Amino acid sequence: LTRHISEDNERSTQEVRQTKQIMLNFDVQDTICHLLELQLERDKSHRGEKEADRATNEALRDVFQECYIFLKILVRRYPKAQEVMFKHIHLFSDHVGIEALNVTDTISEILSNNLRLCSQIDQRFVLKFV
Repeated sequence: LTRHISEDNERSTQEVRQTKQIMLNFDVQDTICHLLELQLERDKSHRGEKEADRATNEALRDVFQECYIFLKILVRRYPKAQEVMFKHIHLFSDHVGIEALNVTDTISEILSNNLRLCSQIDQRFVLKFV
């Protein structure tokens, strides 16, 4: 699905936007968020103070990573999708700090150039990243 919502030489910005809208209409993002609600256990036994936790199930971690890549591209330069995904931002933040799982880029895209959403972020959320 990711390639269908990525801008490149084959797809115009308008085509990509229409495809993103169709995916939102079919609630594709809800199915992905349900996947991300699965329990991804962390192995904290090996780490130092500033090291990421290892996922005990690497296959599930890899599925999560593909989900985050898709969501990042879905919301990129599309305020309507940013708004839809903003309600899940606390779920996403629970996955920050897992080795080989890049969640922060997705969170960043949800908030990118969207002052209204940024103003709704609470201090508790920010402190997770400090």
